[in-house]
Amino acid sequence: MCGIFGAINLFSKKFDIGSITKAVNSLSYRGPDDFGIEQLDNVILGHRRLSIIDLDSKAARQPVVSANSLLAYNGMIYNFRELKNKLSASNIFKGNSDTEVLAKSLDHWGLNKTLKDIDGMFAFVWFCRKKKEIYLVRDPMGEKPLYWAKMNNMIYFSSEMKSFFETKEFSKKPNIDCIDEYLYAQKISGTKTIYSQINEVEPGCIIKISTLTGKISSSSYFSLENTFNKNKLNSNKTEELYELMKENVLSRCISDVPFGALLSGGVDSSLILSYMLKSDNINKVSCYFADVKNQKRSESNATFKITSFLEEKYQNKKIKLKSKTNNFSSYMDLLI
Repeated sequence: MCGIFGAINLFSKKFDIGSITKAVNSLSYRGPDDFGIEQLDNVILGHRRLSIIDLDSKAARQPVVSANSLLAYNGMIYNFRELKNKLSASNIFKGNSDTEVLAKSLDHWGLNKTLKDIDGMFAFVWFCRKKKEIYLVRDPMGEKPLYWAKMNNMIYFSSEMKSFFETKEFSKKPNIDCIDEYLYAQKISGTKTIYSQINEVEPGCIIKISTLTGKISSSSYFSLENTFNKNKLNSNKTEELYELMKENVLSRCISDVPFGALLSGGVDSSLILSYMLKSDNINKVSCYFADVKNQKRSESNATFKITSFLEEKYQNKKIKLKSKTNNFSSYMDLLI
């Protein structure tokens, strides 16, 4: 997952490092493997890392700081190797991570071209020193969270709202107008959140902030309507759907740690596992299944059938199925 926390001080270059560190460490469960805080001018960024790619390389550590930029990022860029090949003619790479590729892409091409070229799930904060602007960017589908808030002379941003409360400026004042929507849909649409002082970066959007004046503007870089080829959608060809599914699942089978899959016995998770096993990068998958005691509702038979079928089909690959049955009281304990 990884976690981001940072701030802009509009009137000074001084920060309360103690509260910044506390806020960053409140995200430690998102990133238990590494910790970093970097400051450039009046911008400070903190990061908690979950190591997936290039586990031990210093080039993958965050925040990434250069003479003219500062980057903190959460996510995965699936086509980072292709982008690295394009950049290699004029850039020297010290490691093999998507983090380093994203940082160099932003420095080399700028924000707009980078967003056109990258394929991934991400939320990142990028400070461009030359323009004196900071950009909060969220992926088109909103897979990775990102929030921001302005309080007096400070502007904060984080992967989770709870981090804001580690500073002294925030109170847990609820957004009364949004409570009905939250209780009904378990989600608040748009930029508002359950807390009145905190805003959400919407999927496919960029929040641009001047580090000199504090001026904030929002723009969208992604449109669902303009993304899909309507002729292909109307063709309803099974072969095209197969190829799209295969391409998208295989592009995500990149990791320097073991692979896993969460199964339900349904069509979606079973298809994803079957496509994963086509990857040359995968020899073993640990599968997890949450069962229930009520056999009328249990999907264990369907789960065992699909794993048995795939074990027979891909005899050179190992599928390890781990299941756990929870009763109501243990389920509530996990939630609390």
